[in-house]
Amino acid sequence: MSEFDAKELRAAFGSYMTGVTVVTAKADYGSHVGFTANSFTSVSLDPPLLLVCPGNHLSSFDVFKKAQHFAVNILAEDQEAISNLFASSKVDRFAQTDWSEDRFGSPIIDGVAASFSCSTHQQIDAGDHIILLGEVRAFENNPAKGLGYSSSGYFNLNPQYNIAGERTEPVIAFAGALIVCGDQVLVKEVDGKYELPVVESTDPYRDPSAIGQWLTDRGLDVEIRQTYSVFDAPVTNEHFTYYRATARSLDGDSVGKFVPIETLDAERMAQPGATSMMRRFKSEFSNQQFGLFIGNADSGDVHPPPKN
Repeated sequence: MSEFDAKELRAAFGSYMTGVTVVTAKADYGSHVGFTANSFTSVSLDPPLLLVCPGNHLSSFDVFKKAQHFAVNILAEDQEAISNLFASSKVDRFAQTDWSEDRFGSPIIDGVAASFSCSTHQQIDAGDHIILLGEVRAFENNPAKGLGYSSSGYFNLNPQYNIAGERTEPVIAFAGALIVCGDQVLVKEVDGKYELPVVESTDPYRDPSAIGQWLTDRGLDVEIRQTYSVFDAPVTNEHFTYYRATARSLDGDSVGKFVPIETLDAERMAQPGATSMMRRFKSEFSNQQFGLFIGNADSGDVHPPPKN
């Protein structure tokens, strides 16, 4: 057992700026699997080799450990929603984005900056991960710029979408959820204000699992779904990622209470950026067309969701 604090070590590793990829494969039983990873490295030109590092916490770990072929998709700067989608649990990832199979059956996601179709060259056990070396059999390089990640935030080369920002101090990151059951949403009333469920985040790739486990530990049966809002709150030096979620019952007493979405007063939201987010959510809930907000607590842009 390491003597290091795992949270502090992860934060130190996270200060290294990387790209963001989605690694995919086809299982023996015919289904497709994929996960978000920034553990991607080019290794050799002759032969053409790369590596990724699947962790043993992945539900698809055994698939990648046995895979003869896999693909690496380098996400483009406007594909943060796809990154979060493939970091989510209990969702049909491939039903919510456009993709096609390469000649080995591995999914290639539409619109990525680059993709590599690989055959498995070697596997090396490495602690709680495996090092998966792939020999590149085909690749595509597109003009799109890549999506980056550093210090608990995404960034890219287009300042319009740079949500990591120029931070002079360590940011405090949170993962939250807008949990709906029927036509009601779960909130907690504190001193006449409403708060949404949030947990402190140490790893944005595991945010959906973190907020999902926090809710499960409190007795809620909830499915975490798509990313809904990602924004900074510069005044408080905080970063928020909110997910849409569905509860299977109205039993939320351990966290708060369900209130009708139509009559909820968005002006009573207490958390940074939550008032404007709830105004948008009420409007989008009425027509069931949900976008992805990226920006800060005061302003930003709403991007269309991935196509089905």
